[in-house]
Amino acid sequence: MSYEKQQEFLRELGGIEIGLGTLQATNARVADAVKPAVEELWKWAPLQSNVHVDETPWCVKGVKEWLWTATGQKFWGA
Repeated sequence: MSYEKQQEFLRELGGIEIGLGTLQATNARVADAVKPAVEELWKWAPLQSNVHVDETPWCVKGVKEWLWTATGQKFWGA
């Protein structure tokens, strides 16, 4: 999601005004925080007999947006 769309989402969610630089820095911190869990998931998924995947659409101001998830038993992350 672009930084501009993130700004719009936060504005609509709760009237939160946030700068692009703050969003970029926050996204970088979150990416660093979840990196170990994502790396574990990439190792874990190919070893599973079943991984459940879901793709869910919804409309945001007339534009179709998507959320993808992958789940399975016994994945807890790092």
